[in-house]
Amino acid sequence: MGASSNILLRALPPEMNYVELSQWLERLPKPGPWEAHEVRHEIESVFVATQSAIDIAAGLLDMMRLAATVQDPRVLENRLRVTRVVDVLRRDGSMRESAPDVCLAIGMCIIGLTGVGKSRSVSRVLNSIPQVVEHEQDAASLTVYLKQVVHLTVHMSGDGTPAAFFIGALMALDSALGTTYWEDAKKSRPGVNSLMVIFMSKLMLHRVLLLVVEEAQERNLDGTRYQVLFRGLFLQLLNCGIPVVLIGNPSGIKPLLSSSQLRRRLTQGGEHRLHPVFQWQSPEWRLDLVPTIWVASPFAEPDEVWCTDDELCEYLWRNTGGFKSHLASWRVVAVKIALREGSHRVERSHITRALVHPEYLGNRPLSEAFAERNVTKLREFTDTDAEEYADILLELAAAEAAAASGACEAQACQGTPEQRSGVERESDEIRTSKVTPERPVPGDKSRRSAETVRAPRSKSRTASAGRSEVPDGLSPDDVRSDAWLGRLPKRADE
Repeated sequence: MGASSNILLRALPPEMNYVELSQWLERLPKPGPWEAHEVRHEIESVFVATQSAIDIAAGLLDMMRLAATVQDPRVLENRLRVTRVVDVLRRDGSMRESAPDVCLAIGMCIIGLTGVGKSRSVSRVLNSIPQVVEHEQDAASLTVYLKQVVHLTVHMSGDGTPAAFFIGALMALDSALGTTYWEDAKKSRPGVNSLMVIFMSKLMLHRVLLLVVEEAQERNLDGTRYQVLFRGLFLQLLNCGIPVVLIGNPSGIKPLLSSSQLRRRLTQGGEHRLHPVFQWQSPEWRLDLVPTIWVASPFAEPDEVWCTDDELCEYLWRNTGGFKSHLASWRVVAVKIALREGSHRVERSHITRALVHPEYLGNRPLSEAFAERNVTKLREFTDTDAEEYADILLELAAAEAAAASGACEAQACQGTPEQRSGVERESDEIRTSKVTPERPVPGDKSRRSAETVRAPRSKSRTASAGRSEVPDGLSPDDVRSDAWLGRLPKRADE
């Protein structure tokens, strides 16, 4: 049977290569002017098709195509399996005999700190695909009327209880379909097993191709007495042909992955670990994120220019720690200040004030922990899996200290500033300036046309040298400390 006649595939886009996926995913803001209340939506909706985002999108689409094949209603065995499992669920009221012990679907885990783009990487894909598709009865494809739920997103309950999870899931189904599954179910005061039966039955009946479970956090999974039930639920969903995507922080998902069987099944579609950008020199930061997010503007006139692009990239990184969401939030506040002042462009004073504005201040502690390679600050957060990041940050700090030492030795070999050319002397004065200027703003050179398509890039990985003992924090005299803020170049007219 041709894939085109499988009605479950009709909602999905065609197969795409990396460049086509990049174009399909990318989202740029609309041209100005904007109203102040539109700024946050326009800037935070910008989507940059980084390599990790492309990999996640490709994996999600593959999982959904596989599920559509496994659930193909033209195949008699597939139809019988749905009927058999639903009947067992309704009769047995548990998962003991609910699904065959075979691999019918695969899972995916997307793990990372808040602000690295986990949910956005998934929602960007799903928002480009219809959630509900109605299929009329078709004798040629051996199908009856079906209201298909292509994908469903459910949030883990804050208290970690299965009942709250299943209630939220049924309400999400009702919201998508316009049904009253939860209203009908609660009339009989169902217990956890009954809610689970209803939930799994409805997912199979509506041929769900992807179930996304958000907010897999430490508070609702680690150490709860329901952890075993959730492990069994996710495994049975996969056995029933329904792919599961878990999105959460490292501390939350770690308990689920402590089971070797579940880890294998839940990561066959990918174990994606997302991080902030660790260095400002990274192509992802310099060529993807900053030129796309930071130039988003409702103004016809470009931003005020007073530093080079590289200086700007470094400055933005040191104040965001490489978090793309922090970069977007900072830009949102700066643009809103400019609009409310009646300015015709974003100026450096707007950037300065946005950095200390109440709408942005909440981002700074985590940004500073990563930018300063400060493990002590990182340990103040309970959901960061600080020990895992401690190794990474301390290795980066050691490598940067070694590089800085080498640079100092090379500079000493070149002689004093008075012995060098005028250009070199001016550059040295800029680097050692103690004047604290206001923040720089990007100019025309950072702009990129909407038609530009970025080819996928593979991220460089920091090689793991020996684990020598390194202090948790950095010296206040280190270039990564706040003292760096006073080392930006002055404008030519100052």
